[in-house]
Amino acid sequence: MALMTLDVRTLAGSVVASVSAETADSVASVLLRLGSSSSAGVRHWLAHDGKVLPAEATLASCGLKDGDVVCLVTAHRAPAQLSLNHNELGAVGLHALAANLPRRCLLSLLDLRGCGLEGIEGGEAVGSALRAAPHLEELKLASNHGLGPRGVTRVAQVLSGLSASCLKSIEISSCGLQGVEGGKAVASLASAAPALEELGLFGNSKLGPSGIAAAVESMTGLHLIQLLNVGFCGFSGSAGGRALAGAILAMPSLKKVRASGNQSLCAAGIDSMLKCLSIQSVGLVDLELEGCGLSGLEGGAALARLLLHCSKIEKLSLSDNIGLGSEGVCGFSSGLLASTCLKSLQLGRANLVSSDGGTAVASVLGKATALQELSLLGNDGLGAAGMQALASQWPSANFMTLLDLSLCGIFTVAGAQALAEVLNKCPCLEILSLSSNELRACGLRELQACLSGPLRLKAFHVEHCGLAGADGGLALVELIVGRMPVLCELGLLCNADFGEAGVHELAHGLLSGALELLSVLGVENCGLSGESGGKAAAELVKAMPGLEDLGLSSNELGAAGLAAFARALPLEPALRWLQLEDCGLEAEEGGRAAALLVRAAPFLEHLVLANNELLGIAGVVAMLEELRGAGGSLRLGSLNLDSCGLGSSDRDGAALGAALGVLLTP
Repeated sequence: MALMTLDVRTLAGSVVASVSAETADSVASVLLRLGSSSSAGVRHWLAHDGKVLPAEATLASCGLKDGDVVCLVTAHRAPAQLSLNHNELGAVGLHALAANLPRRCLLSLLDLRGCGLEGIEGGEAVGSALRAAPHLEELKLASNHGLGPRGVTRVAQVLSGLSASCLKSIEISSCGLQGVEGGKAVASLASAAPALEELGLFGNSKLGPSGIAAAVESMTGLHLIQLLNVGFCGFSGSAGGRALAGAILAMPSLKKVRASGNQSLCAAGIDSMLKCLSIQSVGLVDLELEGCGLSGLEGGAALARLLLHCSKIEKLSLSDNIGLGSEGVCGFSSGLLASTCLKSLQLGRANLVSSDGGTAVASVLGKATALQELSLLGNDGLGAAGMQALASQWPSANFMTLLDLSLCGIFTVAGAQALAEVLNKCPCLEILSLSSNELRACGLRELQACLSGPLRLKAFHVEHCGLAGADGGLALVELIVGRMPVLCELGLLCNADFGEAGVHELAHGLLSGALELLSVLGVENCGLSGESGGKAAAELVKAMPGLEDLGLSSNELGAAGLAAFARALPLEPALRWLQLEDCGLEAEEGGRAAALLVRAAPFLEHLVLANNELLGIAGVVAMLEELRGAGGSLRLGSLNLDSCGLGSSDRDGAALGAALGVLLTP
């Protein structure tokens, strides 16, 4: 066998070592000699002429010759994240999956929502996963409706038997927990996770005040919990308010409370909560009360009183209180102090209509002078009149950085003009969403014409805005290139008629390099299909060398389109996050196309394949087996396989667990 000497250097050109090897030696053996074999959280690989060398390949098969220079590349790899949401694994499938996971499993997040886990058997299967993934920090079990208190208690028993638990976040939403028995099961699970910081109970609609009271009474180790989600948990009236206050008082580190969807809480519940909280100060900074039955002047005034006591609250979400209306928002405003800490306010779907709605919102802006984020999403009755009223009373001195005006009835020329007047008064604005307003190309052009100068926008969302074809693409380019020079993120989802013509115009307009900071792009459901659609998407990547996050979901690309996209990509694109939900990927062919894409994007870390329901276990295994040859060069650490048709058989679970070794081991 022939000998060769390789000159190993860093990417910057510094000398690492000179290594003698035989042509039949593998790349992995050279890495071992360099003391650079991959270990937990760290990846090493060799590259030559800009191409990564597969770890299992021989030096000869890589075309290396005596005296060649190779680069030693090192990257820190975060623990993996695996989402299997809404695949009917069941207890059998999950047991098999856990049994076949690699020993050195670097899994930090496991999403098992809606996986058909029931009762004690389901809890025992979750326990198997916990034993197999000792470094797990986040566990999601929501929508396993049959798990119930017995299943949750079994998970707690397994968890308490482990030598140590790293779990910081547990979600057992919509798991059939009811009353006192459900509350005690919650307590047992939370107590078995001493590092717990986030607890999600959303959607256990029969848990109620008695359940949360039982949980708080029986739970130990409450001092670290910072987020509590009790949305849609059956809290109503005064009793619901007292139970909510009891939970807040029992958790001294609590910063965020999600209580949305407790539709009968109403003003009485807020006042009852306030009465209980008045005995001591609380550290809440983020409170969600969406869809809590707050209405009219009474509801608005109760909210203002709550903010007076909970004076540290910076973020308040009040969306879906459809009875609030202009009167309620004015009542809320009149009770606010100018010294309020409020920085973020959500008033989505609050029945704000026309000029009265705009005036009511403006009154809040006049009081909450520190406000930086405002959402009016879904107040489609505002329209041009509401925007004009809001614009005319918008405070000249403001710190607004985020404005969500999605679905606000802005579609006429007058609406675009009023919108421009608002934007001209927001010199600090960084994030703007105009989604679901039928602006079309003519609306974007009117907006551009009425703007007084460049905006400082970093994120711009025009999803579902009726942008179609080449004209839509051209109007968009004219607006963002002309008025948004520092744009980093652009969302175009659900402009279904945008198509390849619109994408081509967008890519052509961006080739000028005028938007060098643009790194996030969403073209989901934009009418791209097949090979031509894949090639058009690759045009965007070529036009945006800094693109790191690309959304292509709900475009019927299929395996042929995804393969065409992969082959047309530039060498080593910057892509780190790729969303391919519902793209028509099927069976082995779809899996191999996904693997081809991962190989073509060597820096890819997050891949979303959710809702490709025909991909199945065969497609997922085919993809992972194809990637096994990538060796140490694989950076992919987050894989979303929600609703991908993964079955509940022992055979399927075992095959998936074994194949996942390429993702979950260093």
